[in-house]
Amino acid sequence: MVDLSHIDAIIFDNDGVLVDSEVIHIAVERELLAEMGLHYDDQTYVARFVGLSNADYFAALAQDYLTLTGDKLPADFGD
Repeated sequence: MVDLSHIDAIIFDNDGVLVDSEVIHIAVERELLAEMGLHYDDQTYVARFVGLSNADYFAALAQDYLTLTGDKLPADFGD
């Protein structure tokens, strides 16, 4: 038997291994963006945004929002 009494905690990193959280993340992001009028289908969203840095992602969304509304993204958008 192995003595585990000296171990205080075990950390499980399930992201991408047991749970494909990217699919959930994309679905939630698309839903929230749709509330602002920015509608993307799965294929378009993945092709345009997955893999971008945060700065490039926000810049692309800002441009789409400007094109759609003629206005800037809300000041608290990134938050």
